[in-house]
Amino acid sequence: MIKKKISIIGQGYVGLPISLLLSKNSQQVSAFDINTKLIKKFKNGSYGLLCENEEDVVKLYLSQYKKRNLEFTDILSESDIYVVCVPTPITNQNKPDLKHVYSAVSGICKFLKKDDLIIIESTIAIGSIDKIQKLILKKSKIKNLKYHIAYCPERVLPGNALNEIIKNDRVVGGINKKSQTLAKNFYKIFVKGSINATSVGVAEFTKLSENAFRDINIAFANELSILCQKNNVNYNEVIKYANKHPRVNILKPGIGVGGHCIPIDPWFLIENYKKDFSIIKNSRLVNINKSIQISKNIINILNSNKAIKKNDSILFLGLSYKENIGDVRESPAIKIINYVSKKINQKIFVNDPYVKDNIFYDKKNITQCNLSRVIKKSKFIVILVGHSDYKNLHKLLSKQQIIYDACDYF
Repeated sequence: MIKKKISIIGQGYVGLPISLLLSKNSQQVSAFDINTKLIKKFKNGSYGLLCENEEDVVKLYLSQYKKRNLEFTDILSESDIYVVCVPTPITNQNKPDLKHVYSAVSGICKFLKKDDLIIIESTIAIGSIDKIQKLILKKSKIKNLKYHIAYCPERVLPGNALNEIIKNDRVVGGINKKSQTLAKNFYKIFVKGSINATSVGVAEFTKLSENAFRDINIAFANELSILCQKNNVNYNEVIKYANKHPRVNILKPGIGVGGHCIPIDPWFLIENYKKDFSIIKNSRLVNINKSIQISKNIINILNSNKAIKKNDSILFLGLSYKENIGDVRESPAIKIINYVSKKINQKIFVNDPYVKDNIFYDKKNITQCNLSRVIKKSKFIVILVGHSDYKNLHKLLSKQQIIYDACDYF
């Protein structure tokens, strides 16, 4: 078993569970994050919203946060293994923004010594490990330093993070055989799935290909639903009967695509090929357009339905990007609500039992409320996310209320 000091850089949805798992497995862990308020909370036994809907992570945190071999800190220190788990968003131009990764690596370079291992878990664009090596060459204090580096992209489903980190198979791309071996040995500490060693290039492409594949399949379902609606055909029945073919499995259409991975990773994959004909790019555009179309459908109903008066309030149900979790990253529901709010004058209420923070910056006509408080007051109700909490919603409604079920919940 590895007995070295390990720094986990970034204590988010991936970094925190890894820090806790390593601590549980008797490793010396420095759980680092630049967010001083977050670190202070972790030190004091408060896990906050980060662990919402992650009961297993909460239990593990409560059992580990006082252990001597786990240190929560906002000061990076010398270690033997560094694991980078920082955010990698996209810019307004849909380009990968790796500034947090490069900043983390620059910080590591102050301490990097012979035979240290750097593992990148953050999602990165094609060729990023090569750029990171050049950065290390420039920033390192030691010339011709012999260190090791590998890329092992995370595979985590929000709401089931700990189980996924432990049981999922992993792909480890090393710059050489030694890097691959060291990285595999590291993951053997807490991963029960198979750990597959390959080149850096294969690992970079694998991560992005996984989510681009999912995005393309969702886009097909979404475009099919649009075509069916334009022709007044029930797309749920079309999908039902098409899926009776032994080699067809069409997904359920949605209101768009959310989460940190699927709406982001395809742009990383085609960063340098956007001008080329691309099914990947077009799928991204289809899924973005689905949210816009839903928004326009809602506005059309409001403008054309004489039963809805100007003073009637609207209630949107669901803010997260998928059902039964509180993760709002890239949520199509929020994009729809914000789009509609700019086009109408009605008072808007929103509710999500899993999202506690009021996430809207423009609170002029949007108020986040308890469901029981506003359900009777709202004339027009839009269901955007099919949380199980809304299962018996029909029992609370009156005949005068108008329902738009954007997610086919009922």
